[in-house]
Amino acid sequence: MYRLKSDRLRLLSGVALLTVGVVVHVRADDWPEWLGRGRQGVWNETAIVDTLPANLRVAWRVPINKGYSGPSVADGRVFVTDAQRTRGDRVVERVLALDEGTGKTLWTREWETDYSAMVDVWAIGPVATPTVDGDRVYVVGRMGDLLALNVADGSVLWQRNYEKDFGTIIPLYGATSAPIVDGDRLIALVGGTSSLPRASGS
Repeated sequence: MYRLKSDRLRLLSGVALLTVGVVVHVRADDWPEWLGRGRQGVWNETAIVDTLPANLRVAWRVPINKGYSGPSVADGRVFVTDAQRTRGDRVVERVLALDEGTGKTLWTREWETDYSAMVDVWAIGPVATPTVDGDRVYVVGRMGDLLALNVADGSVLWQRNYEKDFGTIIPLYGATSAPIVDGDRLIALVGGTSSLPRASGS
């Protein structure tokens, strides 16, 4: 991994959101998790263009903070995570829910964490792409904060921490894997063999 400069990261984030907006505008097929629907890495579209029109305009642009997370798109919403250092190694991570058509921020959910256990070159922000499953979105922060949120308003349905709840030793590069929904189970890479009931997280 490479440390990206803040303005370059913002540009890449804007391009990612613009790209999502362009493709979604062509046909509203959702991309609800890492690698898309079913984690296949395949976009099942029929109207993808070979070249972008010369007069293509930016539909919307939203500044976000640092992080490596890709956006997820589902049911008219775009979900993406980022982070902002507050003091020293203290960081506020957050997930944003944006309106797919306008880029308007529908809600944000923030939580504080500490990046002191990570190697500085990796201490940028969240990596895991949000996973959308019906009326829930699951997000993982860099230090193993796992949250289940209501997609409508961002309220916390349940929350776990890999280190406190499962005894995970967070690697020097932090937690990076997106959670996976498999039926009634939520699978998160915490360094064990158990899964969580997706409804309760207990």
